[in-house]
Amino acid sequence: MQAAPSKRRIEDVDDSEEAARPTASKRSRADWDPYGFGFDVHPSPPEPADTPDPTSVLPPPSDKVIQLRFQLSRFKGVYRVVRLPLSFTFAHLYRFILLIFGWSGHHLHEAEVVTHVERYSPNGPRKGEVKKHRSFRVPEEPDRHEDIRAWQEWLFKYGKNDRDPAMLVKPKGARRQHHPPLDMNDPWDVLFAELEVPVKKDAEVTLGDIWAWKSRHNLSEGRCSNMEIAILFHYDLGASWDVHITVEPDKDGRFMWKVDPPRNAPVITVAKGGAPVEDAHSDYGETEPKKKKISDLLFAPDVFAKYLEGEIGSTARKTELAVYNVEEERARRQALAQERQRQRLAREQAGVMDEEEDEEDEDDEDDDEDDWGEE
Repeated sequence: MQAAPSKRRIEDVDDSEEAARPTASKRSRADWDPYGFGFDVHPSPPEPADTPDPTSVLPPPSDKVIQLRFQLSRFKGVYRVVRLPLSFTFAHLYRFILLIFGWSGHHLHEAEVVTHVERYSPNGPRKGEVKKHRSFRVPEEPDRHEDIRAWQEWLFKYGKNDRDPAMLVKPKGARRQHHPPLDMNDPWDVLFAELEVPVKKDAEVTLGDIWAWKSRHNLSEGRCSNMEIAILFHYDLGASWDVHITVEPDKDGRFMWKVDPPRNAPVITVAKGGAPVEDAHSDYGETEPKKKKISDLLFAPDVFAKYLEGEIGSTARKTELAVYNVEEERARRQALAQERQRQRLAREQAGVMDEEEDEEDEDDEDDDEDDWGEE
């Protein structure tokens, strides 16, 4: 009987024999693609590690802060007044809106920056909302009664762009290109390029790019004042949850301050009412939005920093905007579930469990699921 080949240790392998083995750079296409599927000869390099999300931490400190009003459109009495650093990006702004209105962030969103804003009356039911706006890139509309030809020419060139936003901000920025490219020798292409709405990535645009200490340095380059610029934030694009963000002067008419030392955290000065429950099937049993209570934790100086770290959560409930410690809320829910299970077992042992009680327990669990919100 032929003896089985002996197992050699690593140190027994000859260097010349090891060198003869094909390495990754010396292997042929057949080694990598023995069946001829057309794979690349060299394997793809490993993908770089994911970079940390810049919105998971506060923005850099800024020596200027601006006071803004966050008005939930179509809901009278539901608003927030906040002082924000001008270093706040639109990505931070999105996360902050989720916190102050108790939304989950499970829906699409975008923001429009609009200029030459006209607001609704401060004494009316839509205080804080934008009534109308027009593009600062479009010349003012001529009076058709004074010069009908000038008005017709304006309407032909600019009529469709009169109400365009000054900027559109999305999570991923612009995704379209012109095919074929614009011809800058063509006057119509030049006009189109001048009127085209720029689309920016939310992490690359700050509040300081929109409002400035001096109006001539704001987004419109002085063609309208800071008070005439606003942000229309759209959340859940199919359901139109809109937040109108406008400048909110104090009683002395000031809305922007220089601060020392610089700040990077928002300061919530006023918060009234709460948003309706997100994705609810009906508003049965829900308190009127303007009468909803707000957790005191929302006014904590470090609430937004803890929210970004995942330590704090918020959710819109039927009677309040709840802001809570995530770990404590999880422990509370676990204890509540255990207590319900204990009571159910006790009723089963006593023989008093019936279908109606079982349905009531299920309804209570459903209510808790509606109340729970977590980032």
